[in-house]
Amino acid sequence: MRLNYYRFPEGIDAKTRYINGADFIEGQCEIHQIKPDGICPDYVSGDQGRGCKDCDNFCFLDAGETVYGTTVKNVKQLLKTFGGSGWTEHCDRSGGVFEVTEITLSGNNSSHHYNRHL
Repeated sequence: MRLNYYRFPEGIDAKTRYINGADFIEGQCEIHQIKPDGICPDYVSGDQGRGCKDCDNFCFLDAGETVYGTTVKNVKQLLKTFGGSGWTEHCDRSGGVFEVTEITLSGNNSSHHYNRHL
């Protein structure tokens, strides 16, 4: 099994990292600090399942640095857009990682040949 990862370079803001697949860590609404009825007046029903995080008034304070379990195509797109680094962890059936290979923009990253049964 192959698991692909991407790490953003330093200086990329939290909202950009979140929108591009990193985990949400911390944020807050800049306008509606307390919602007594539990419904935000700026909430839009077509929010792609992210709730307040899609709102323009939401401020991302922190997001993860790494995109976990994505595709090689997505890693290459993120590398092209932001820089950073990407890698693939090659795992055996027991879940142990037996090799890590770097993902680069040039060339075919699927040239790894397994020499044992997985």
